[in-house]
Amino acid sequence: MGISRKVEEQVFDMFESIRRELLFKQRYHKNTEAVAIEISKKHKIIIPSFNNLEIRLNPLFKTLYIFYLKHPEGVRLKDLVDFKEEFIEIYGQLTNTDDNEAIRDNIEELINPLSNSFSQKKSKINKILSDLLGSQLSSFYKIEGNRGQAFRIPLSQELVYFR
Repeated sequence: MGISRKVEEQVFDMFESIRRELLFKQRYHKNTEAVAIEISKKHKIIIPSFNNLEIRLNPLFKTLYIFYLKHPEGVRLKDLVDFKEEFIEIYGQLTNTDDNEAIRDNIEELINPLSNSFSQKKSKINKILSDLLGSQLSSFYKIEGNRGQAFRIPLSQELVYFR
C-alpha cells in the first residue's frame, strides 16, 4: 500500500505494546486477593506483584495515604489534628517547596474537620485506586470509613512494607 517498512514496524510495535498492557491489566484485575504494597525510601507507593506498579499521587494525596498506611487502627477525622506534626513531616518530605508556612497551611486545611479537603482527597485517592486496580482489588487499598468513625485502609499490616 506504499507505506514504508519503518512505519509498519512502528505501528506493529505500538499494537504489541497495547496488547501487552491489556493482558497485564486483565491479569491483575482478575486477582481478588490483597497483595503487598511497598513504600520506598523515596516515598513511591508500589505494588511489587504487579510488575512494580506505582500508585502515583500528588504530594498532599500521598501524605494522606501514607499516613493511613502507618495507622492501620484507623483515625477519626476529628482526631487528625492530634497528628498534625506527623502530617507536616510526611508532607515536608514529599513536597518540592521549602515554604514551611505553605506546608502548614495545606496540612491544616487537610486535617480541619470543618473543611471538605479531607473528603475530597480521600474520594480522589479512592477513585485513582479503583481506576488503577479495578473495583474488587482496590477495596483492600482504599481509605474507608464514615463521618464520626475511624477512617482506615483495610489492608493487613503484614502486607505493608516501608523500605
